[in-house]
Amino acid sequence: MLAKPMQNYIKHLNETEEISVTEIAEIMDCDWRTAKKYANKEDWNAIIQKRARFSPVIDPVKEIIDTWLEEDVLLPRKQRHTAKKIFKSLVSKYKFEGGYRTVCTYVSKKKSELRTGLKEAHERLEHLGGEAQVDFYTGKICRDSVLIDQKVLVMSFPNSNGAFVHPLPSENQECFFEGLKILFAKLGKVPSAIWFDNLSAAVISIQKGGQRTLTQMFSNFACHYGFKPIFCAPGKGNEKGNVEKKCGYSRCNWLVPIPIVSGYELFCSELDILATDDMQRIHYSKGKRICDLLEQDFEAYKLESATVNKYGEVSINKTPIKVFGARIGEELLVKCYWNRYEFLNSDYIVVQTSLRDYMLKPEELPWKEVFKNFLKKPRSVSHSHFARMLPDALKEYISVENLEMRKERLIMISKLVTVYHVNEIAETLVLVGLNAKLGEITIALPTVVKRSRQIESSFEESYTPLKVRQSNLSLDAYNLLMRGGELQ
Repeated sequence: MLAKPMQNYIKHLNETEEISVTEIAEIMDCDWRTAKKYANKEDWNAIIQKRARFSPVIDPVKEIIDTWLEEDVLLPRKQRHTAKKIFKSLVSKYKFEGGYRTVCTYVSKKKSELRTGLKEAHERLEHLGGEAQVDFYTGKICRDSVLIDQKVLVMSFPNSNGAFVHPLPSENQECFFEGLKILFAKLGKVPSAIWFDNLSAAVISIQKGGQRTLTQMFSNFACHYGFKPIFCAPGKGNEKGNVEKKCGYSRCNWLVPIPIVSGYELFCSELDILATDDMQRIHYSKGKRICDLLEQDFEAYKLESATVNKYGEVSINKTPIKVFGARIGEELLVKCYWNRYEFLNSDYIVVQTSLRDYMLKPEELPWKEVFKNFLKKPRSVSHSHFARMLPDALKEYISVENLEMRKERLIMISKLVTVYHVNEIAETLVLVGLNAKLGEITIALPTVVKRSRQIESSFEESYTPLKVRQSNLSLDAYNLLMRGGELQ
């Protein structure tokens, strides 16, 4: 160990002269570790160590007493050793010659150490997707060259770790409800359940057993928006620990340095941008963006299981669906969304996504029956819901003011819809004109239909390989051979 003046000189060389640790070690002719130790030393106060006291009476039996007391922690409280019982056992079994007060003092000290060493076990709280936590915090902002306290309402989502914030002038009931409405609008949804403190804007009193009397306004507000309010136990803010941490995170990251606020609306929009950008981060444990996890929180789906049959299909609602990449006999988990199915394997990896059958099948309107009804009541065309669904040309054609002409046209169209689609009839009317006679329409219809159906069939044909369809290979040489000619 170096003398005190040498220690001080090393510190002086490093701090004042700005000499490196390596150079100091050469100058002082000492190990570089020693030079580094004193160059980085901050606390120069002497370390006061408690002098170990030797107790010749109790020291020989300390290990025995410690063992009994440590084992007592695992036993029911009423069956643990007392100081008196320990004293009697030491005297009878180990010929202890000390006094009862000596044993009592040591037992009291040891029990205190054991209680301090035992940390309270906390239960990990699980929060379902769609649950939120809400709390206020107070931060400083600068407005008109003075510092003022700014209340900020935070709504966080523990499952995804996303959060929305909104500044408010106070924590009163009116500001609280208005802030919640704005946060719901930012989210675009209402959480299924929201955790709160026992704030006065919502809770009047807490009865024995945890039953709460809610304010009438809060009760009406929760019923109107359809969320379930959940309140933390008194003094147990850790039950909504996610929003507590989000309040600290928001204050440290979005209000540092202190914002200079020129207008309330501008400050709100700046906080919105910061909160939205923050949700582009990757979740600390789930490996996905927070915004994507938040979107998943509010996805509505039903879970089912299905087994792949020998044809490589699964049956969902009695509809067979081909699942590629799944083994025969494998059991899949199926997420049934409103518009699609997601098939997950045993590792919860999505192997295929398929649209639901009703997303693929357009429903044809019963135009034959509709026009039969029009014939019975020609005047109904003017205010019919089905008439508004017709193509514009056909709708205008059958809405002529002259009832006799309207009836003639309805008779003609009612016959045509049994063979042709309403879109084909409307396209023909555009071609020949709305004043065309029946003969002109029936002559032009096949041409229009042939052209439209040829276009449709060209799009539908998919069995010819793409390379063959796009090939410019000429077959003239083969045609010449078929006629018996010779290649030139």
